[in-house]
Amino acid sequence: MKKQIFIFVFGIIPLFLEAQELNKTKIDERSQMEVLTGLCNRDGLKSDLFKSYFEPEYQSYQINNLIIDSLRKSIKNTDLRIVIVMGTWCGDSQEQIPRFYKIIDTLGFSESNITLYCVDRTKKTDQGETNELSITFVPTFIFYEKEKEIGRIIESPKISLERDMLDILSTQ
Repeated sequence: MKKQIFIFVFGIIPLFLEAQELNKTKIDERSQMEVLTGLCNRDGLKSDLFKSYFEPEYQSYQINNLIIDSLRKSIKNTDLRIVIVMGTWCGDSQEQIPRFYKIIDTLGFSESNITLYCVDRTKKTDQGETNELSITFVPTFIFYEKEKEIGRIIESPKISLERDMLDILSTQ
């Protein structure tokens, strides 16, 4: 089942990239504010609508360089892909997503191995890309190694993003 989900998610991504607009917005019913929805990338998070939380959190996050060194070694020999499901309306997403991007920038990890979906408050996208991912809380970071899910960080890390990432990769 997980392999089928992986094949669905990663097999259909190129089709969505061609057919779906990136960084689409809609009005959140509760707040009446614009939120990102569907397939997104860092440009959407750095847009005028959302940069007020992205930039300050990115700049202020202090990375643990000892863990980064170990994480860099763990990532080097992997076929790692990461799917992120977040809500631009969600405080945990506003905190954790900029931190994640600072970590991957420090690692030199390719954004081409990351798929970012923004969801509404129902934890869904308009096109249904995340329906098979069993998302209950956002943000959710799903780590895949060779078509197999190897771990998740859900809502907030247990210790820190970089430590939790290292723990997931160390179990492989």
